[in-house]
Amino acid sequence: MTVNFRGYVFNDAGTAVSGADVALLETSTATQESTTTTDSNGLWYFAEADQDRYDVEITSGSSVRRIRWDDQISLMEIDVRNNTAAGTPAGTFTNLTNSASNQVAIFRGANTTRADGDEIYISFELADDGGNLHEFARMTAEATDVSNGSEDGQFRFGVSVAGTITDVFTINSTTGGAAEISYEIDSFTIKGGEGEAGVLYLMADQGDDAGDEWKVNVADGGVLTIENDIASAGSYVAMLTITPHATTASSSVAIAGDATVGDDLSLTSDSSAFNMGAGNDFTITHDGTTGATIAGDPVTITAAGASTWSTSSGALTLTSAAAATWSTAAGALTIDGDDGITLQTTGSGNVTVSEVLDITDATDASDASGDTGALRTEGGASIAKKLYVGTDLDVDGTTNLDNAQIDGTVTVGVNDTGYDVKFFGATSGAYMLWDESTDDLVLAGAANLYFYDAGGGEKISSDGTDFTFNSGNDFVFVAAGNEFKYQVNGEALVRVQDTANSVTTTIIAGITEGSIGTTTDAPFNLLQYGNSRLKITGNGATFQFQQATTLSNSSGDISLEPADDLIVVNGKNLKIGGTADNADVEGTNKLSIFNGTAPEGTLTNGVTLYSKSGDLYALNAAGNETRLTGISHDDH
Repeated sequence: MTVNFRGYVFNDAGTAVSGADVALLETSTATQESTTTTDSNGLWYFAEADQDRYDVEITSGSSVRRIRWDDQISLMEIDVRNNTAAGTPAGTFTNLTNSASNQVAIFRGANTTRADGDEIYISFELADDGGNLHEFARMTAEATDVSNGSEDGQFRFGVSVAGTITDVFTINSTTGGAAEISYEIDSFTIKGGEGEAGVLYLMADQGDDAGDEWKVNVADGGVLTIENDIASAGSYVAMLTITPHATTASSSVAIAGDATVGDDLSLTSDSSAFNMGAGNDFTITHDGTTGATIAGDPVTITAAGASTWSTSSGALTLTSAAAATWSTAAGALTIDGDDGITLQTTGSGNVTVSEVLDITDATDASDASGDTGALRTEGGASIAKKLYVGTDLDVDGTTNLDNAQIDGTVTVGVNDTGYDVKFFGATSGAYMLWDESTDDLVLAGAANLYFYDAGGGEKISSDGTDFTFNSGNDFVFVAAGNEFKYQVNGEALVRVQDTANSVTTTIIAGITEGSIGTTTDAPFNLLQYGNSRLKITGNGATFQFQQATTLSNSSGDISLEPADDLIVVNGKNLKIGGTADNADVEGTNKLSIFNGTAPEGTLTNGVTLYSKSGDLYALNAAGNETRLTGISHDDH
């Protein structure tokens, strides 16, 4: 490209200087590349083909002026207008640095607001048909994020649409430094040369490695291929080929490798075929109506995971004249028919399921006919392993269980409707029966009710007449309430009550006679705090109170009615009235009467002795009082 130099020389009076010498020098040297002189208009110019750096030296008489290559200037505005020729640019910017990457120009926007959304742009203006200059295109650079150290930018290409600049192509920075390119008009066109293909290259990682480059190629004639250089960088192999045809049904799509379809794959023409193998050895062919035929020799269907055979209506029948296998390498094989499924052999062989048979239908069985429920058999069933039943197990006949372990609640019958439950022992006639008709639990024959274990001796038993409690040690009765009763024929004979931590034991005579004691001549003791309080010994029924004893009641009399005499023996004394602290004179076999209250009224056939003011008085049947002690002769 030619480097143009051109200028005029005038003197101080503004008159053109003619004949001045002008030399084109290599910068900073005296080496001349070319020379010329100014014409009568003071004009000079050079057209230099070498892309180099030059100084211009102008000499007129003794005056020398130079225009230096390395001059640097700062201007407010440059308005360059060139009419030399259509092919002569009005501005040329050249960076001669010997480098693979040279910066040629900088366009800056240096405002002081420094905010997100700041932008600068270059306008391209042409005249419209009215002679007006109009902006027909624009390149815009925007600062989308001005954060220091994490700046993001955007570059947009806009064109005039209906008189308004509209952005149609945007290069935008995104998170992680990736680039986003958006195209914002209706169409994007790539054209090949006449008779040549239209090609679009898409490259990842700058296309450095094999497999980083994709090539979309539209050949002359319309065949579209999508190619990749995975095998060798820069050498493209077609992965997908679409061949058009005037008849749409005759068009074809060829995939070089595996194809994965995330949803439906439809062959829409009747009698269409799905062919596999180099010679179409295996086919699935539509029958022209609603069915299909699978053809191959042999046909093997194997699923690595769960698989389903189903019909939306009608029965699903799988029939084999010889051995046939439907299997999955893992997961379940599901066979589904809305109107039933038939698995059969033409002979008497078995249908064998070698893996898990999962029946997902949730229908409950309603009877024992073999025709209800999700799993039905009209014959017997032999199960070699565990059987788990998630809800109810209804057995109409006898259930024979060699061993049974029940981990949950066992319920026999329903509320208000029960059934007998019987457990037999190893001894004839020994069993435990829940009799639903009488609502009783019966232990019959030699059956006993043991507590803790069978060898501890704690048991309840019956011989059919008597009821026996056995204890290996103590009998302990614990009541949650405050009363314990022993009853016979509904009548309480012994009652133990605890009221405010005060325990009272009541022994009640029966309708005829009640007894408490021993059946031998052994002593009988009544204890308190573990100590004997009353001891009855001997056949003569000797009562021995072990400590000071008080006989009292809350109302009524206490009567002693011996069959013979009431005797105080062993030199002991009898006291009436007073307290334990009343002083008493020493002595034996005496009667002490302390101060009391004179009786009122009369007695029938009796005399009352009583003490008053330290003297002994007698009250006869007529109610007359006589002092018996402290009487002097004068009183007579």
